[in-house]
Amino acid sequence: MKVTFTAPGKLAKKQTYTPDKIKEYEKLVRERFLEETQNSRFAEDALLEIYITVLAKMPKGATPEEQARMFNGRANNAKTPDLNKITKIVCEALEGVAYKDTVQITKVSAIKAWNVYPSVWVTIEGEERKSDENT
Repeated sequence: MKVTFTAPGKLAKKQTYTPDKIKEYEKLVRERFLEETQNSRFAEDALLEIYITVLAKMPKGATPEEQARMFNGRANNAKTPDLNKITKIVCEALEGVAYKDTVQITKVSAIKAWNVYPSVWVTIEGEERKSDENT
């Protein structure tokens, strides 16, 4: 099974405690996954690969030339958001919904780029749960 979905919006960083803004985004990630799969999930013993693309909003003060470089991938995003933290938020948000446990994830690939509209694109690949498996 291969599932791809997009969670729109800017994502704040996760801290020691989980702010309401992060809880809301985690809920959005779960909802978008469930919409895309129509409540399917991966097998409890499936080995999973997750690919995450984080599209950060271009800075307001960027000139048209800078924006063109950013949009075409010629300007790296070495600023926020923190790619590692976003990956953790997405993977943990899907635990218990898309898959049983994050330990099933054997491969993670994540990149970040600039865009006009911030969002997170997620693709998960693995074996689909059989209909006779327990929920």
